[in-house]
Amino acid sequence: QTGESRYVIMKMNYLDELGRTEEAQTVMNQFLYLPEVRRRKVGQLQGEEKYVEALELLNDGIVIAKQNNHAGTERQWLEMKLAIYELQKNSKEIIETCRTLFIANSGSMKYYKKLKENVPSDEWKTFLHRMIAKVKYRSEVIADIFEVEKEYDELLKWIISESYNRISRILNYGLRMPKNYHSALLDLFAVDIKAYTENKFNIGRKHYQTIAQWLHEAKRFTGGTMIVARIVGEFRTTYKRRPAMMEELRGL
Repeated sequence: QTGESRYVIMKMNYLDELGRTEEAQTVMNQFLYLPEVRRRKVGQLQGEEKYVEALELLNDGIVIAKQNNHAGTERQWLEMKLAIYELQKNSKEIIETCRTLFIANSGSMKYYKKLKENVPSDEWKTFLHRMIAKVKYRSEVIADIFEVEKEYDELLKWIISESYNRISRILNYGLRMPKNYHSALLDLFAVDIKAYTENKFNIGRKHYQTIAQWLHEAKRFTGGTMIVARIVGEFRTTYKRRPAMMEELRGL
């Protein structure tokens, strides 16, 4: 809360305690430009089941938030709109609001689940793909959704596109993917672990332990034992002058 918001809310509470309800309401209406006050007014209207008025206040708040580039405040108003639409069981507006929030949050399991409950099943796949295409940054939430939906081709594309820390993505998602994807994942893994090991900054016992752990986990993939054996063989030749690495690779 800002200092002005605290002062206004204290004044409203004081007037309410004195039973001067109309004055408290007048003060509230004068300071609706303050998000905390608007939130309180919307809550009041919602409690009175004056949903149309509450939605109008929220829409006005969204316009103000956009003008001021306050994305966080805008999302708060959208969340409050969603709560009202759910009370009204307004499926059309629930879908549109959840879609907007899903995109604004770069993906969200919360909104994904609500959308799946409300979008007709025969329209779901098309709706989902079009919505995901609007997301600028595809976070792990998107990968989680592809996994739940068994969209393994899309999940593989996401893993391939992850240039940073891709090995952890391969090991995290790969073992839960069908075995016919394991070969492609192991090819990616081999490229990435070799690049990691070649990096001059990844020298020392801690890094060698990480490499050994990754290789150990990769053996769990179909065909993984053979690929790991080949990689370890290359490492034992290329890095034979790194005794600490040789120790960590023992047993692989």
